[in-house]
Amino acid sequence: MSKKRNPAEGSEQPLPQQLAEDAVPSSDKMTHTWMEEIYRDFEERGGMDDLPGKGKPLKLEDGDVLSSILKNANYLPPWVELRMEIRGRLLRICNRIKAGEKEDAELNRELEEINLNIRKYNQMVPSPLLQRNKVYLETVKTQLDKWD
Repeated sequence: MSKKRNPAEGSEQPLPQQLAEDAVPSSDKMTHTWMEEIYRDFEERGGMDDLPGKGKPLKLEDGDVLSSILKNANYLPPWVELRMEIRGRLLRICNRIKAGEKEDAELNRELEEINLNIRKYNQMVPSPLLQRNKVYLETVKTQLDKWD
């Protein structure tokens, strides 16, 4: 360990850089060095030369990084799947109302189930700004627009 002499005390003190290196366990240093060596060898042998998209600009998605990664992986978070299900059910109820169905027990039961799903959805969403209100027979049409 390299040390620096403090003339006032007459004792040796370790340099700040050396202190930081000593804080890392030796096995981590070895792994880090080993991985760097493997990467460097791969790069020197031309392993990075034929990568798809080399030399082309990166395509950055709008929004946050996590959303774009999930989108590229064709993964929908459970709350998004539930939102799509709720929207589909609301659309079916709107179509039934347009077809002339009046308020009945089955329609009310369907609305109760949708409201239970809305409560579940509101508990799952990552932000309170994404939460939705309960749906009533009178507000189905206006609420449907908010679920797009």
